[in-house]
Amino acid sequence: MSIKLVAIDLDETLLRQDKTYDRDRFQVVLEKLEDAGILMFIITGNSYSKVGDYFNTRNKQKVYFGSDNGNYLIKSGVVEREIGFSQEETRQVLEYLDSSLAGIYPILSNGSEMFFRAGEDEVFETIKQYNPGLQYIDSFSSLPAHTKAMKLANLMTVDLSESKRIADAIYEKFPFANAVTSGGGWMDVYHRDGGKGKAVQFLQEKYGILQSETMCFGDSLNDYSMMQVSDYSIAMGNADPQLTEICNYQIGHNNDQSVLEVLEEMIRNKTLDFLERYRR
Repeated sequence: MSIKLVAIDLDETLLRQDKTYDRDRFQVVLEKLEDAGILMFIITGNSYSKVGDYFNTRNKQKVYFGSDNGNYLIKSGVVEREIGFSQEETRQVLEYLDSSLAGIYPILSNGSEMFFRAGEDEVFETIKQYNPGLQYIDSFSSLPAHTKAMKLANLMTVDLSESKRIADAIYEKFPFANAVTSGGGWMDVYHRDGGKGKAVQFLQEKYGILQSETMCFGDSLNDYSMMQVSDYSIAMGNADPQLTEICNYQIGHNNDQSVLEVLEEMIRNKTLDFLERYRR
């Protein structure tokens, strides 16, 4: 089998709409991939603290995790890569979000912790359900000077087209920042040296893995960059059409556990010929 690295997004990809997945099937797939010498990379906009809701201690020893859109890369408790904004860069982006735009509620992640400002109680309960370890603070400026923002996750109360417009505006205004929409009404802002594509490339270079030996699954525009560094770029049936456009394959819906279905078929067949029926 030519695949050596499998990168999987979480929300709306591996996870069903209700944030569950078939853990028993996943465990079997993980062990079979490991036996075949294939690396598993879970890459998500979620913080690393949230990852613990979905994966047990044993899995954390076997799997690479790229939280905060791959900007905080960790395996077996060892952080291998961190890409984030400086305090001044963070201040500039937050000032722009606060002064120029309405309906945006930012969370700052430093990789291991997440912070949300006091005074935004009308959306706090919504945000907290996705980030149970969230810390409530008065101001982002009160954080220590050495705090590095791996990502600013923004709950958007505007529609997807407006979120995309805002993301484009941030990209144009700040040469050090990238901004992309993600699942569930969120927009992620992170350093332009980061993102899922750069995280996948980090592992490709570390292990001598080619783009032709890499398979990526995703659904949102925060998955866009990793699809560009994978020959086996696979969009979900529920994916954003802009992501689907650049992917070589499209499979079924996340609620049908289509990622596991494809990986199980790959393991059974020991070949990738079956993927032709998913080719776009």
